[in-house]
Amino acid sequence: MKKTRLLTAALLCFFAMGALDLVGLATNYFKADMALSNSQAGFIPGLVSVWFLLVSIPAGRMMHFLGKRVTVLSALLIICPSLIIAFFCKAYWSMLAAMAMMGVGCTILVVSLNPLVASLVSGQHLASTLTAGQCAKAIAALAAPLIASLGITISGSSIAWRAVFAVFFVVTLAAALLLSSSGRTEAATDTGTSPTSLRECLSLLKQPAILAAFIAVLCHVGSDVGITIAVPQLFAGRLALPLQNATLSVTVYFICRLAGALAGVYLLRIISRRNALLAGVSLLIAGIALASFAQSAWSLYLAVALMGLGNANICALIISEALLALPEAQNTTSAVITMGLAGGALFPLLMGFASDLFGLAGPLVIITACVVFVGIYALRLSSQTGKVS
Repeated sequence: MKKTRLLTAALLCFFAMGALDLVGLATNYFKADMALSNSQAGFIPGLVSVWFLLVSIPAGRMMHFLGKRVTVLSALLIICPSLIIAFFCKAYWSMLAAMAMMGVGCTILVVSLNPLVASLVSGQHLASTLTAGQCAKAIAALAAPLIASLGITISGSSIAWRAVFAVFFVVTLAAALLLSSSGRTEAATDTGTSPTSLRECLSLLKQPAILAAFIAVLCHVGSDVGITIAVPQLFAGRLALPLQNATLSVTVYFICRLAGALAGVYLLRIISRRNALLAGVSLLIAGIALASFAQSAWSLYLAVALMGLGNANICALIISEALLALPEAQNTTSAVITMGLAGGALFPLLMGFASDLFGLAGPLVIITACVVFVGIYALRLSSQTGKVS
């Protein structure tokens, strides 16, 4: 019963983690609300994602001493006020503060939630279970643009899209309450070894499997966040749509990402991680190629659908690969790999500058570079064991 409650709370936590997918949506809307340039708007996802680089290892140490459940709970209690601030903020700097706080909370959540799930589920089914969590995260991402558009339609106010922050606050609070009622489930100290210094933590990057997974996550997150920012811009620029309607195009991306994640819950039990990664990368490249030349609505939607299917399971595959590579140090491995989520800070910023310089084609070039590296990572995995060769 306690395990079931924890798994339910974990699924709600994955939904709350969908706040990360709000970044692309919020970037476009805040840009319109505050008349920001592409370069200025590029700092918004950066303030959310840069914390993955700065806070991941301290969060791993926190998890070692407090335990996985308490660390997850702490993350939720940081995310909640950030959503409240984002809902009410009117000034540019208060918005940036809310995004930064959200980034800190989400960083701690990502570091601690995957090991919590790994402690509840056997290694054989870890990838599919993490993918189930990604389904919950995908549902959150899918709901976000719909809630934003519905809020504007009902109220007629251009800032009513912020209702999405209120919805995520309710779910995050529910996850915190359910998790806090589950009681103590583990020893305060991790059973595995835990490095005592930043240098020792980073020494894990000397392991080829960990270093490759770190860079692959960096590139994957850069492409994922980049797509959610670039897709509305493509629709608005090529079809002359207002932002509200163009943003709904992201819904197709999240629907297909959810469909791919649901399929992955089953498929990842019967096909190798390497083949699953290669399939995802192939779909992504096909979608980007089509988006580069598409001029009609149906071709753009098809491109977005291919990208959504391609990105559905890549993150879960890479993270599970890293966790299984060093099962005796999952807490620290999770912290180090989570640093790669800082790609959500680096690549959207580069996309902003590329967009200012080269227009709509600029972001697609950055996204393509990210996807190509993930493809290289997949090709280097052994088809039998999944280890980096």
